[in-house]
Amino acid sequence: MINDHLDKIQDEMLKELQATEENESSKIRQLVNSLKQKKQEIEELQDNSVSIKKYASELQTFLAMKQIEEDIQKEENYIQSIVRNDIGNEIYISLSVNTFLQNYQTTIQTFGEISVLSEASTLSIQSQDCDVSEIGDTYDVVYIGDDTVAVTSGGDCHLKQINIINTQNIKAEKILNVNSSCHGGVSIDKGLIYCAGMKGIQMIRINDESILNVSSNEMSTGAYVTTLGNKLYYTNKDEDSVICCDFESETLWIFRNETVLSWPHDISVDSDGNVYVVGYDSCNVEVISPDGKQF
Repeated sequence: MINDHLDKIQDEMLKELQATEENESSKIRQLVNSLKQKKQEIEELQDNSVSIKKYASELQTFLAMKQIEEDIQKEENYIQSIVRNDIGNEIYISLSVNTFLQNYQTTIQTFGEISVLSEASTLSIQSQDCDVSEIGDTYDVVYIGDDTVAVTSGGDCHLKQINIINTQNIKAEKILNVNSSCHGGVSIDKGLIYCAGMKGIQMIRINDESILNVSSNEMSTGAYVTTLGNKLYYTNKDEDSVICCDFESETLWIFRNETVLSWPHDISVDSDGNVYVVGYDSCNVEVISPDGKQF
């Protein structure tokens, strides 16, 4: 906006300068043409005077020279008028820049002043906590869709149940009783896969509460599990290891390196098959490549 305004006044100034220059140039051209004409007239008078002196009688010469003197006097008066009337003055065109523009770099240090106004907000933040006493012990939480989460209860000495919580009203919608411990879990279509301790990895369907055995590999206490495609990934904190197997319980690889991963807990996998594991004792997040090597 400021640049547009400066461009506009600059264009107007250039147009005015061009018009002034053209006007003064026109006056000079008129003066030059007039002087050329007067020069020609004086040259003609000179030629006439020579011819008169050469061919005319003394009387004719006297009368003619009087007339020539009068004509020359007129031309001289014209020349003098040019000086008297400042017509022949030298012309200098100059531009005086607005002092504000000349000094703007020193006088204008900022475009303005920034201020922050703080007003009381009408936004209200409400905390919606689920009362743990209503659902008992908790270990892991998994979002299973439709504004609901599944909360596992933990080890063998705890309640063997999975609570389905509605995240809108923060109420327990359903309690799924299982016949084993239930530690880490992961959501799968219409169900939840969870680590079931000595019973391996199991899946429970939310609708009919039916339980299916996914893997017979025995889980350590506090194991976590996740899935990608037809593969299962789970932790074993007793052996400081991470295991990858298929849904037929066939082990595909085992990662074990106590120098970089100790007492593995929660686990996740990205779409490329890279596995991320939290080391509780090693206080780190270890990344394992899709083929079970250290990333």
